[in-house]
Amino acid sequence: MQNRPLTIFILGAGASKPYGLPDGKELKNEIINILSDPTNSEIGRFVMERTGKSENNLKQVADNIRFIGSESIDAFLNTRKDLQKICKWATAAIIGSREDTEKTNPETGDWVRWLINKIYEGIDRFNSSPLSNYSF
Repeated sequence: MQNRPLTIFILGAGASKPYGLPDGKELKNEIINILSDPTNSEIGRFVMERTGKSENNLKQVADNIRFIGSESIDAFLNTRKDLQKICKWATAAIIGSREDTEKTNPETGDWVRWLINKIYEGIDRFNSSPLSNYSF
């Protein structure tokens, strides 16, 4: 089996913005809003249930996120690893609630499909080139 070069794409939260998902700053602000009054939303109650934390605990987390002032929830969690579980449950619930299958429909066309098509076009060209006979 020939070794092929491996390409890895590391995308930020903004990459999924065309699909109706929040970017990093929006996600952080949504988490703050939800955790500030967790009993007032389905997501807040979900996070309380999953983490076993009280309303006051979650309000304190929201205050911590707001106080540190990081641009994104990821940047915040780099400084507060002890709050990862709460923030990950909140993130999962927010993203899950905003998923829209209409926006991921292959017929709509989007930058991800465009990129995948370009990659496949490149693979065809690469496989027919003399370079495809070499291992890197």
